Amino acid sequence: MSRSLVRRALRLAALVAVALAALAVTAVATGRIDYVVTNGVSMEPLYHQGDLVVVAHADHYAIGDIIAYHDAAKGIVVLHRIVGGDAAGWIMRGDNNQSEDSVRPSSSQVIGRAIAHAPWIGHFFGSLAGGIALAGLIAIVAFGFTSIGRRSADGDESDGAELRRRIGPLVAALILADVLVAVAAVASFAYPERPAPAPPPLMLRGLLRYGADVPPSDIYPDGHITTGDPVFTRVAHTITVTVDLDTDASADRVTGAAQLDLELSNSVGWRTRVHLVSTRPLVDGTVHLSSSVDVAHLQAIATNVATTTGINAGSLALSIVASGSTSTDGGTPADYSLSYPFALSDLALTVSEPAATIGAHGPELSATQALSTAPTTGPQRGFSTLARRLLLIALVLALTLTFLAWPAAPDRTRPRETRATREPTPEPLLEPAQAAGIADGSTGITSSATHVLLDDARGFW
Repeated sequence: MSRSLVRRALRLAALVAVALAALAVTAVATGRIDYVVTNGVSMEPLYHQGDLVVVAHADHYAIGDIIAYHDAAKGIVVLHRIVGGDAAGWIMRGDNNQSEDSVRPSSSQVIGRAIAHAPWIGHFFGSLAGGIALAGLIAIVAFGFTSIGRRSADGDESDGAELRRRIGPLVAALILADVLVAVAAVASFAYPERPAPAPPPLMLRGLLRYGADVPPSDIYPDGHITTGDPVFTRVAHTITVTVDLDTDASADRVTGAAQLDLELSNSVGWRTRVHLVSTRPLVDGTVHLSSSVDVAHLQAIATNVATTTGINAGSLALSIVASGSTSTDGGTPADYSLSYPFALSDLALTVSEPAATIGAHGPELSATQALSTAPTTGPQRGFSTLARRLLLIALVLALTLTFLAWPAAPDRTRPRETRATREPTPEPLLEPAQAAGIADGSTGITSSATHVLLDDARGFW
């Protein structure tokens, strides 16, 4: 097989590779084809962790199809099988799952149907377009190498030297652009747009403490009731309750107000509310609420209700509630309510779950609530879908321009110009004397002196 035939075959193969890459890139750039790298075991045994699944957009989907869709709440792409529903909302379930997905995507929310599967290579070839861009680079290199020859044995200049002379600054710049765009395209799929972790919401914290002074006894040896202790009503009839509210935001960001109430209820639905502290504003983001609670009086109220209704109230549920509204950064006010549960029986007031913890000022009960609803995802990081598609389109255009601007091959039908043919042969300055001919049988030899040849030099002598 001749060298020219091999060269043409290699160039044809390179052009076919570029054409196929261009078609695939176009399909990805227009959203007709996408990919999913599996993460988890929900589709085993069909798909395993790290598999690469190619999906294609379709006009219609049906029960039994494996499709990829966006789960906006979790910020992920899910690849599961359609087990029911219709185009308005498909019922999805993983082959290895017992329960159905909580999301029911419509056909317009579906990315595509699974059409190809490459086991185990998802982590190595994390993007279909990354492989396409690599194929485009390989095609460029292959096309370039088909034009590069080797030096011949007679020392003539190679095809590679000719190619270097024929490639101008424009083509060199286009090749550089091809490489840069291809690298950017690969990077865009290696680092797709992902939601950054959302910043934690601003929190409102409330710390409740209670206590009372009582005569020292075996029950309270030091004569003090502190947070977490049971309050035996035969020993202590009244306790002091304090609630301190503050936020984790700077003082100038939060404004609002708070009040303190007590809620009492029984197991059959009876409920009453006792007001303890009227509304007070937050100052520098904090507020202190304090009130006394007559436990014996609360037991008397419950007893009167039971006597009137004829229903034994049994153990009562008692809650200290700090409530109000706050505004963060001048936004819309949002209501809040922090509750501290207790249980009240005929004998004692006790803390329900959670138990008291030791804080900076002794035992305390803690409760928290977000000041505002935090976003489920933070700012997007990485390359967006639009950026990836634009890079792929730019890669196709760059490759196309490179091939259009590629210099034409020299005419191989003309004889190769060598150093000998390019350099003219100089005419000799001296010509040896010509031997005289022999005439009439005589012999003789002309003088061996040489004659100086002067081209039209008569004017010089």
